[in-house]
Amino acid sequence: MSRATLAECFRNTVGTPPMTYLTEWRLALAADLLRQSDATLNAVARQVGYGSGFALSSAFKRVYGISPQEHHSAAPTRWARCHVRLGGQRDRRSNARAECGSAEADRGAA
Repeated sequence: MSRATLAECFRNTVGTPPMTYLTEWRLALAADLLRQSDATLNAVARQVGYGSGFALSSAFKRVYGISPQEHHSAAPTRWARCHVRLGGQRDRRSNARAECGSAEADRGAA
């Protein structure tokens, strides 16, 4: 089976291209690790397959719209609701801001 055929079959079955799925899965795993442990960003990045904390941070912010540090310090119930509600959606960044509010908005409301 060719790479293009495999990618097409994967997309038809799962609903997203393989690399998008992999990125989302790795970032979801990183989000859980950041929330549940005191591991450093570099340690979490290595665990989920990123070469550096900077690479993980860039991808995390691009997809979720907040930095890993903001995620780590955010109220667990707020992020858990957003994380579950946004699962499987392609444009999580705009959805996260629209549905869950940005971190700046949360700080202003506190």
